[in-house]
Amino acid sequence: MRQRFILLILILLVACAPGAAPPFQESFDDASGGWTLARNSQADIAVAGGQLTVAIKQPDSLAWSVLGGKSFGDLTLDVDAMPLAGTDDNDYGVIVRHVDDENFYRFEISGDGYFNVQKRLAGKWEKLVSDWTPSEAIRKGKATNHLRVVCKGASMTFYVNQAQLIQITDASFSRGAVGMLAGSLAQPGIQIAFDNVQVSK
Repeated sequence: MRQRFILLILILLVACAPGAAPPFQESFDDASGGWTLARNSQADIAVAGGQLTVAIKQPDSLAWSVLGGKSFGDLTLDVDAMPLAGTDDNDYGVIVRHVDDENFYRFEISGDGYFNVQKRLAGKWEKLVSDWTPSEAIRKGKATNHLRVVCKGASMTFYVNQAQLIQITDASFSRGAVGMLAGSLAQPGIQIAFDNVQVSK
């Protein structure tokens, strides 16, 4: 009995060790994996070829896919994102603390080297930075950018390619789902691919 008790302690210690597996990883090898998919006149959201792709068919449109069935509080979200088609006048990024489609945070960059952070509260967008802000850390055009968001309590820190862009404090949402999003401005035909999603504490 004593041996079994010691063994259980060792198992728990290994599970909680710094090298333990993160709560969630996604390489999009599955057809869906719990992500919301869509095919309509506004957007196509699909999992194929080991990627989640969001294609925007209309001008001035935004679409997103959220991982269902998982809610996170404090987290570090990492994802690789790459434009596949359309102009550099686009926007793409990630969603954190998604309560529902009317309430969440949105972090995005653009193909021409800008970033933005907004909050959707009761279905209305609110800016959390003054406006789209340029950053030399963003790779322009059809290049892969690594996005990271660190949420700890009311503090959220946003990175691209390991460079910190901005830190924001907002206590509207303490936990929720994660997601990916893409949008168009004047020109439709935007397509963004997402891969190597990892959520850790």
